[in-house]
Parts: sequence; structure tokens; C-alpha cells
Amino acid sequence: MLCSHWIVAYGLMMPISLIAAESPKQMAARHQCLGCHAVDEVRAGPAFQQIAERYAERQNVIDYLLKEVKTGSVGKWGATPMPPEPGTESDLKQILLWVMQH
Repeated sequence: MLCSHWIVAYGLMMPISLIAAESPKQMAARHQCLGCHAVDEVRAGPAFQQIAERYAERQNVIDYLLKEVKTGSVGKWGATPMPPEPGTESDLKQILLWVMQH
């Protein structure tokens, strides 16, 4: 019987603690966020720093931005639309918490 602290990864049995967790930046890359956004420069979409500045004082900012990301938007940062992101709520919240730290 296997202990719940072990996992098969890369074809090897190893303790869960040895599996590195995916960083929010890695999640942002996997969800294609970095194709249109960067931390400190405007691309097709605003820089993460700009997003953090604009929404710094907003109440429930993560919930608000989560809705925007999941449904997509247009006109809040110019004419370029942001398509809806079908990622998991957990992943998207981690990414948004990271964005708001900039």
C-alpha cells in the first residue's frame, strides 16, 4: 500500500515534496497570458504593472478580474479584445494574485 505522500512522476516513484509546484508565471505562460501581456511593457494587452496600478484600490479585485478573464473583454484597455480564458478558477486566481503583486 502506498502512502499518500508519494506519487509517480516522470515514470519514477518519488515523494510529493520533491515535485516542484508550478509557479504563477509558468501558469501564465501555459494559459497563453504572456503572448499578449508582459510584466512591465505594453504588448497587445496592458502590462501587469498597469493592471496592478489601475485596480490596486478596488474591493474584491481578484473576483472582479477573474470574471473579466473568464468572460473576456474589450474596450477597457483599447480596442484589442481579450478572449475568454477557460482555465481553472484555481489557476486563474493564482495568476491574478501574482499579477496584482506587480
